[in-house]
Amino acid sequence: MGKKPSIKGKGLDALLGEIQQDSKELKQQEIKTAYKQNSKPIKKENLIKRTFYITEEEDLILEEIKLRRRERGEKVDKSGLIREAIRLLAAKELPA
Repeated sequence: MGKKPSIKGKGLDALLGEIQQDSKELKQQEIKTAYKQNSKPIKKENLIKRTFYITEEEDLILEEIKLRRRERGEKVDKSGLIREAIRLLAAKELPA
């Protein structure tokens, strides 16, 4: 297995490009299902707190996505984005 090409110095767009390419590979139905599950209102008492470590670049990606969605009028926070990402990954890795 070969090495992944270096993205050092290519900025946030290089990382977003990889994420966008990965998400395009998911089947459209899986994405719709994951989105529907995430769009349901979640009560705070149904949430559990977990701590995860991410890189500074990954945090910048989350912040950029959050800001773009807020510009479109969506009510979103980083926790919601993480929950959505988990559901999209589950749709990809754990087919029904």
